[in-house]
Amino acid sequence: MAIEVAITGIGLVTPLGQSIQEVLTRLKENDSAATPTPFKTHRFDCPVYAPVTGFDPESHFPDDK
Repeated sequence: MAIEVAITGIGLVTPLGQSIQEVLTRLKENDSAATPTPFKTHRFDCPVYAPVTGFDPESHFPDDK
């Protein structure tokens, strides 16, 4: 069974921003999105995380999938 896929666009949803300009600006400023975790990290190798804020998935995917 073959599945056909069409990529119609590529966008950014990152902890550094949601537009190329915002991400590039933060990278040029040597900014970091990593923050201390609000939960216990003793079982993980990395004690920081980088949350994505301000993202509204319904604006990109208005219909249930």
